[in-house]
Amino acid sequence: MAAAVTMVVGHTDNLSIVYLDQHGNPMLVTPIPDSPPTWAQTDPSVATLTVAADGMTASEKAVAAGSDVVSLNRACRRQHLFGISADHDLA
Repeated sequence: MAAAVTMVVGHTDNLSIVYLDQHGNPMLVTPIPDSPPTWAQTDPSVATLTVAADGMTASEKAVAAGSDVVSLNRACRRQHLFGISADHDLA
């Protein structure tokens, strides 16, 4: 997991999916998912997570002090393609 991002109450963090190959370069062919990505958060009382209709982007707005972790899962060809999470400290 990456280092925690510190956000001030009222701040919005924009999140998006970027497909990279094993060398960190943009993939030439974007994987076709079985279903839209699933986003989740650990504490909705401290931040509001808003996911776009296609699931490719989301935003999280800090609404109270605390800590929240946003996670994302994506599957292609009925196999788990990846999962990632981002830790937010909200002040």
